[in-house]
Amino acid sequence: MEANMIKTKFAAILGVLIVFAAGCGPEIKKPLKLCPGKATADEAIAALGGQGKNLLPLKASGNCWYVYDANGKKHEEQLRVQVRIEPPLNVYVQGSSIIGKAVELGANDRQFWMALKPKEISTYIWGQWGDEGVRQCLEKLWLGPNIWLEAFGVIKPASSADAAVWELSHEGPFDILSRKDRGGRLTKRVSIYCCDYLVRKIEYFDEQGRETAVTELDDYAVVVKGGGWKVPRMVKISGGKQEMVTIELSDVGKAQFTDKQRQVLFERPKPEGFEHVGKINSNCEFVEEQPK
Repeated sequence: MEANMIKTKFAAILGVLIVFAAGCGPEIKKPLKLCPGKATADEAIAALGGQGKNLLPLKASGNCWYVYDANGKKHEEQLRVQVRIEPPLNVYVQGSSIIGKAVELGANDRQFWMALKPKEISTYIWGQWGDEGVRQCLEKLWLGPNIWLEAFGVIKPASSADAAVWELSHEGPFDILSRKDRGGRLTKRVSIYCCDYLVRKIEYFDEQGRETAVTELDDYAVVVKGGGWKVPRMVKISGGKQEMVTIELSDVGKAQFTDKQRQVLFERPKPEGFEHVGKINSNCEFVEEQPK
């Protein structure tokens, strides 16, 4: 396969994975009640941080619909979704159809992997968090454990390492947190409903300031009765004009994983039986390896 063909295929696969990883939902119900917002960005971040303090091992299941355009023709795929998260770094997501597993995404504190099993794709992608530039590369593509937590409404403040800055503004019933990089460029915008202080929308921007995707979150439910962590059962993401994925979770609850389950769910499986196997390098390139 020629290099440009590999890059084109990898870009398309990443598009599917990115959209799949974020999720579904209806339009936010209107009108919304008006409530006072926070006075500063620090106060808003501290309020969001309350979600992070209540994180628990999570299991969820539901349905996923992926709508996309290929060669001018509209396509729709329906999958059954299983989600397993053990904060802060263990993540496993499985999408399956009547013919079996179609997509598997996973991560632990060392590695991440994505396995696409339909014969039209048949690709296994993996990488190591410790490789130079990989973590920053994947953050630009909003893929990985932190992004899954964001899809569940947990937004982490900027770290001192990346010198990013959060700014607060107000728009109707929402507090708006805008994240800017060290050059002052907008990279993310988070809309928080002031009355319950839960995230309802996350917008992502590229280095040119163009909006690359929008995630909408709704229908929050507590993971454990009386607990503090609430997760959206309905999420919708739009990735461009032609792509949209919806996930509707019908079963969300606390999980407890055994060592054996951790080995099955959160350890990278061998890349056996795939047409294409490759590792992501620091330049976000798919370096194809010889399938084993």
